Amino acid sequence: MPAGLTESPLDCIASFNHSLIEFHLCGVTGNFGNSNFSYKVTCATRDYSKLPRFVLLRKFVANAADKYMNFVMVELEEDEQDEAQESGCFREYFCKPEGRQRCSVEQLSDLTQNDKVMVKESLPCHSDKPDSVNCSIRTRSGDVTALSIKTYRPSFLILNDITMTWDMHGASLQCRHSCTDEVLAVTSQTLGLRGWKSIKIPSSIQLNLGFTKYWVVNSTAVFTFITQGSFPMPVHKCSVALSVSNSFNSAEELKAKSEKLITRSSNASFDLVSYFSVPVSLSYQNGTVYCSIECNSQTITTVSAEIPEIKKPCITRFLLPPDSSWTDGATVNLTADSYQGNWVTTSHSCFLQSEGVPNSTLRIV
Repeated sequence: MPAGLTESPLDCIASFNHSLIEFHLCGVTGNFGNSNFSYKVTCATRDYSKLPRFVLLRKFVANAADKYMNFVMVELEEDEQDEAQESGCFREYFCKPEGRQRCSVEQLSDLTQNDKVMVKESLPCHSDKPDSVNCSIRTRSGDVTALSIKTYRPSFLILNDITMTWDMHGASLQCRHSCTDEVLAVTSQTLGLRGWKSIKIPSSIQLNLGFTKYWVVNSTAVFTFITQGSFPMPVHKCSVALSVSNSFNSAEELKAKSEKLITRSSNASFDLVSYFSVPVSLSYQNGTVYCSIECNSQTITTVSAEIPEIKKPCITRFLLPPDSSWTDGATVNLTADSYQGNWVTTSHSCFLQSEGVPNSTLRIV
């Protein structure tokens, strides 16, 4: 038994505090009385002598009366493998072919970003056809990508080339085999990227809503979100939180109009400038802009800025003299009035346009 479990004459009582990372899920029994369950687990370890030592049985406890687990027998058997299999790696079923003879397991932990990688798997059991095998890659964020088979032989298969991206570091490559003896065999391999670094917090974050004190209704406001020195390549997301009676009750997500990315090879980091444009409406009054930076699908940090005061555009009226004043040789006075709703200093520039005559600038008196 693992350390921490205490044996007594009638039962085994203790709390299991060990990490479950080293345990592989074998399967789930049927939800009925007599359930005969068998599962084949591959020993994917580089240390051949490190065989499984414990079997952990877990049960979902629905209530206090459902806390007991009953079983008749648990049997653990070691399945002898044929070392003469056409495979460059034994026990570790996956490897990266290098030439005609060599197939390296270690290379799968030292891959290069954007490389197209060929992966070979030594079959853990006998199966009749390729459609009895399902392979996929699961990233650490939970995204799953199905893989197709390029070559299938009785003792091995080769997957179609896999393009390595930064989020594939630490991903699990897994194949499920429906064997001819009606046993399900699962093989897995953790992938690694050369030079992979953990997430690096940006050294500088700037949210600039412009240099004006006001946003004008029916105009377009442009602002920038800038991060420097982040890693891996960041993703910018911004939204406007609308305020009703000083209580934020809704948010509107914005899409970047354009982006400018700068890669700094000296310290393996990224600078990103995102430009956002917002059609201004009165509903943005007292609102807030929130912008976040994401790396590897994780939100690293969020910043905010209050939206400038929202103003309606001023209304300009033209006051013209009556038609009787428009006679040949007469002088008429025109008035441009922008007094109503005007909240900034305003200047007027007027000109007269008529058919067949060049535009003439009018003198302001």
